[in-house]
Amino acid sequence: MSIASMNGQWQLERYHHLVDEIPWGDDEDTACLAKIQAWLRGNGDAQIPDAVPMAGLVMKIQGSAFSEETIEFDALMFDVSGVQVNAYVPMIGTVVDRDGLTILEPAGVPDWATPNAMDASALRYDDGDTKVCDNLRLIDDKLVRQVSVVTDEIYLERMVLVYGRVR
Repeated sequence: MSIASMNGQWQLERYHHLVDEIPWGDDEDTACLAKIQAWLRGNGDAQIPDAVPMAGLVMKIQGSAFSEETIEFDALMFDVSGVQVNAYVPMIGTVVDRDGLTILEPAGVPDWATPNAMDASALRYDDGDTKVCDNLRLIDDKLVRQVSVVTDEIYLERMVLVYGRVR
């Protein structure tokens, strides 16, 4: 899938919030780290059947740039600073293909939380405690965004946003 195939304006149609944990101590450290990486990368089906109707967020993709607009959007999200918020502030930035994923890299990530491309190529935010991967997939005619988060290498959250093409 190419970034060019995602060009256009997309309107949020459905949303799903998933929470989980990784139990440390039962597995070897390498197994837990593999689970963390798998969580951050997301999964192919993206929990679309579990998503509930929601609106209020528009994403525009043109070339390698993206921007967002909110219109009374009221759902949990992780902002550009890696903070979980209800009052989400729209982001702008670039769309890149990296490590087999199409990811969003927003402008304004603090320097101390900008992922090292050698260590965390799929992340948009990494402050040492919180890691955020924000990736896009085209599934059928929908743009599916997964914001996958790991905090303290234990706590897992994922927001799945399903967008329909407006133009």
